[in-house]
Amino acid sequence: MRPGQTLAAARARCAALDSRLLDPGALARARREVIAALLALTPRVAPAGDARFWAEPSPLGEPPERWARAVADALAPWGEARVGLGAWAALAFAAAREGALHGTPAALDRAPLDALELAPEAIDTLRTLGVRDVGALKRLDPVALGVRLGPAVAAARRRATGEDPRIPWTPRADDAPHVELALDDELDQLEPLLFLLRPALARLLRAPVGRGEGVTALRLRLDRERGAPLTHAIRTAHPIGDPSTLLELVRARLEAQPDPTGDGDARDLLTGFAITALERAPLGDRTGDLFGEAARDPAAREVALARLEGRFGDEALARATRVEHASPVARAAWTQGEPLRGPSHPWRVHDPPAPMRGDTVHLLGRPRRVVRRARVERALAPWWDDGVVRVERLAWAELEGPILVLLRERRDSSPPRWEAIAWVD
Repeated sequence: MRPGQTLAAARARCAALDSRLLDPGALARARREVIAALLALTPRVAPAGDARFWAEPSPLGEPPERWARAVADALAPWGEARVGLGAWAALAFAAAREGALHGTPAALDRAPLDALELAPEAIDTLRTLGVRDVGALKRLDPVALGVRLGPAVAAARRRATGEDPRIPWTPRADDAPHVELALDDELDQLEPLLFLLRPALARLLRAPVGRGEGVTALRLRLDRERGAPLTHAIRTAHPIGDPSTLLELVRARLEAQPDPTGDGDARDLLTGFAITALERAPLGDRTGDLFGEAARDPAAREVALARLEGRFGDEALARATRVEHASPVARAAWTQGEPLRGPSHPWRVHDPPAPMRGDTVHLLGRPRRVVRRARVERALAPWWDDGVVRVERLAWAELEGPILVLLRERRDSSPPRWEAIAWVD
């Protein structure tokens, strides 16, 4: 709802809105389609979010108005498109927001602060200081802005004066790697299929590994002589760039099926297969041979878990976390001079808990005033202790001292009260 807008006008606008669940895959596909449409008009395009793109006007010498109309027409299937031109990205964005084609420094100075894509918190802080447009921001010292309001505000000021590194670039094709093979002789056993999958997976990984990426989602389609193709979806929590490791993961998934190459009909033989790497992620450190003596491949964990799930069922395993215990109280520990290392918090348990009366807590022999309290968080209590699922409300507070305490809400009183259950100085 816009400031100054009546409730009736807001309802009229909302009545035409189409509300849908967030689908990252659909957004990625739409982004690729928009880039493909823009590449027909310019060779240099860069996405800048879900609904904004930087593009270079082309060809040179053509009137920019004609090129802008062509861009708007090409993007019409995705809704209304606004085109702005400027010497740098901030000028072009401000012009598009205002519905003007050509952006000028004078028009940018009159634009509100959100034209520089600042966070709402930073904009509210600047408005309390009397800074309401880009021109007022440019009159402030950049060094003082960085020191007082952080690097994001200082970078926004630099963008307003032309120091804007955001430019379009020539995108590369990013089609999902795909390998397909038609068999000369039909198969009805798993081992020959795995023998053929090994070189196919090596070929599939060649391009992603060359870009420093590994596969995190794989789709295997098995074509059959008579029945419909069988599709196996394979997903891993760690990107895999080693063909042997990926083959073992595929083997574990297929062996978990009662009949991995069919539906029980021995006459329905396999005639081919296709593999598609649906999702990729940066590899980080290159992984070695899964079966090598010195190998430390995190993807080996995925193979082991897949084999255990295939043997004992999907419900037999639960993903572990870095925190050994769900309750912050159970993670509290005494310190002996040196701070504790690891995910456990170095709290000193206060037994019995110290009740909070007003804004004071009686701790270490005297009442101490609460200076600041953090946000309230909810934590699931360990249900395995008594079989009852409960939710605890916890908060962190700073007391005079300074002392940091962990507060827990008591449920046995009305209204609920807080008590200090652990502390650290």
